[in-house]
Amino acid sequence: METALENVAIDLNSPAAEIRRWRAPMTSTERWVLGAVGALGVLFGLNAARGALDVQARRAALLDKSTAEAATQSPREAEILDLTRRWMVETATADASAFTGPTQAGLGVLLNRNGLYFRAAAPDVTRSMPEAIRSSVKDSVALCLLSPLSSGGDVEVAVTALHARPGSRELDDATRRMARLEGVQRGFRVLGEGWADEVKAADPISLRALEAEFAGRTEAELASARGWSGASYFVAVVDELPEGMQAPEAGSTLAASFRTSMLPDVQKNAHEVRVAVFDIETKAPVLRVRQRVDAPALSARTGLALDDAILAADWRPRRLRFQMPGGFWVVYRSARKMHRKTGRQEDHLSFFLSSRLPVQGVRVTTAALPAH
Repeated sequence: METALENVAIDLNSPAAEIRRWRAPMTSTERWVLGAVGALGVLFGLNAARGALDVQARRAALLDKSTAEAATQSPREAEILDLTRRWMVETATADASAFTGPTQAGLGVLLNRNGLYFRAAAPDVTRSMPEAIRSSVKDSVALCLLSPLSSGGDVEVAVTALHARPGSRELDDATRRMARLEGVQRGFRVLGEGWADEVKAADPISLRALEAEFAGRTEAELASARGWSGASYFVAVVDELPEGMQAPEAGSTLAASFRTSMLPDVQKNAHEVRVAVFDIETKAPVLRVRQRVDAPALSARTGLALDDAILAADWRPRRLRFQMPGGFWVVYRSARKMHRKTGRQEDHLSFFLSSRLPVQGVRVTTAALPAH
């Protein structure tokens, strides 16, 4: 017993050479496995380094292509997306008191020219702007601006709105001089500073998506973006959240890009809608209004399904009335007139000055404002 304890004491205090004497020798299989693991580690490191260099090279090549193409843009083409994005955020975040009516004359003239259109729920504008633009379509509000009716009755509103649903040929025909902002974004987003920042921060998977976005643009899409960048006005329609509805918590940029639009849920409730029209040439707003849209109430009155009532409630034509200094009112309305040469019926927008607030359905006979 004493001898065993003495041996243990010796083992615990022995030098390294004595410890190696007690360790079993490594077999050839163990040596092979250890060598294979080491070799794999070296190969993995080399592959990772090669992959990192490849990503850097692809990133630099993509940025060079974007910079070279951006250098060929006209001043209007280079600024159009930044301008419209700024106005989108301004419309979504401005105080409600700013939406009191026109600040300049000339709305009727502008709306008879080519324009760009965007609509989204307020949180979507600041959460993921590119995705908000992609999901925005021309709808009943666009139709109301370009082809307002003289009557606001439930039957006429419902029949007309349901006949020209979003994406339908009827709606496209009635709003040919207005295009989705996505048409410009599709061609020019990859040429801006924001997109370049995305490329610089992209991981290998995200970089492939950005490369596909750049290379996937067709000649027709580029031509469309160039053409519509010369639009005369921009319409930003932003739906405020209904009372009691909360915006989703802010997350990562990637998570925000996958979150669906809030607009369908917002439209199912009574809420306020902001409509702003900006003159792109002067870079100034010519119209800012805020109106309440109540699709559930329209559905209850007419028996329409809620989805159909949403379309009709958006389209409900109203004369846009704004009080001016001195007690006068600016009244906006439209009329259909026959073109003298072609014989086609066309919509004509006009403004009138009135000392009294006109009643719905009563003809305003005062003189039209001069065109600007």
